[in-house]
Amino acid sequence: MSTNLLYSLLALMTLCEKTSKRVLRNYLSIVTAALFVITVASLIIFFPHHQAQADNLTYVTVYDNGSNQTFATHAKTVGDLLNEVHIPVGKYDLVEPSEDTVLLGADYNVNIYTARPVEVIDGTNKYTVMTAAQTPQDIVAAAGLSLYPQDTTSTNLINNFVEAGNAGVQVTINRATPFTFDLYGNPVPVRTQAKTVGEFLASQNITMKQGDQLMTPVDTPISTGMTVNLVHNGSEVVTTQQTIPFAIQTVADVNEPAGYSNITQQGKNGQQVVTYEITTQNGQEVSRQVLNTVVETPAVPEVVHEGVGDVSADQVQLMADAGISASDYSAASYIITHESGWCPTKWQGEYGGCPAYHGTPTSYIGYGLCQSTPAWKMASAGSDWATNPVTQLEWCTSYANSAYGGWQAAASHWAADHSW
Repeated sequence: MSTNLLYSLLALMTLCEKTSKRVLRNYLSIVTAALFVITVASLIIFFPHHQAQADNLTYVTVYDNGSNQTFATHAKTVGDLLNEVHIPVGKYDLVEPSEDTVLLGADYNVNIYTARPVEVIDGTNKYTVMTAAQTPQDIVAAAGLSLYPQDTTSTNLINNFVEAGNAGVQVTINRATPFTFDLYGNPVPVRTQAKTVGEFLASQNITMKQGDQLMTPVDTPISTGMTVNLVHNGSEVVTTQQTIPFAIQTVADVNEPAGYSNITQQGKNGQQVVTYEITTQNGQEVSRQVLNTVVETPAVPEVVHEGVGDVSADQVQLMADAGISASDYSAASYIITHESGWCPTKWQGEYGGCPAYHGTPTSYIGYGLCQSTPAWKMASAGSDWATNPVTQLEWCTSYANSAYGGWQAAASHWAADHSW
């Protein structure tokens, strides 16, 4: 081989080596750059949330005039947050939950209702009030008016804004008629929406007993201040006034942690007049029969908001549809979350997400929201038990009641034994 050819080959080999190293360096640079971009993007996406968790931030979504924004905050109360993010609240605007609500949980939803003029009609009187109240009862209260339990309201939209003082909504109060119902010699002041004496008796479930005599004809129109007399001839009649205990209505509040409880409406006992026919022998009472009962003042239920912690609004709706008490939401959700992760089509032993319906187990293994074992026991709650979460929850409730005496006791058992 000639010297010139040898030099040429060496030069070519050197060039190839340099070229391959350059290509390799470029390739490594591209890969390194790609990994850097992915890392930065991951930090951008995930770091704020994890940092927020580490800093104990609360996420609050504010719904205001059809729009919503989510904020991460250290604010102590709802009012502090609104000031921090410069969301103004007018004098008559309504904030739910209220501005003094302490932010204890990880996530909150805050609704701001902007005040608007509303026209309230009470007989021949008209009032225009600036309010953010949403219910007719609250709107009437904002106008400085009171409603009796027997009064009703109706709500309409206003087309002529000018005549109504720019009000777009009109609330009309339909007052009940006050009169006196003399029941067996005991005058009772009552109010009613009934138009005639007969309609009033029917509304109170008053029936004429043997010996009763109605002194006012049933077709007599009810008018303010009139007196309707019902008398009884025969045995001794005793009329007593009794208390109607108020009921308690529990409302699940997904914005508050488990254990939170707040009375949003105070309960009030009602009053009713009960008349008895008493039979005596030798001066001793031997029998007492209720002749009639008239409700003088209906009871007002007490409304209690109970915190349900991390239970989602969708889960609350399912449990409500299944008839589970709001006070049991947290306990029921605790068990169902651990048993199936809220998946109505999950077989025992399946992990990960919620699979689509793929049949029900033929063997004795758990299935469904609360992992009924065997699965077909849930058929007692309904024919759609295999796929309907509400039907499954109805069965779960019956099981919790029969096996443990209720959801609370069942949750305590699960916490101790990790099964139920």
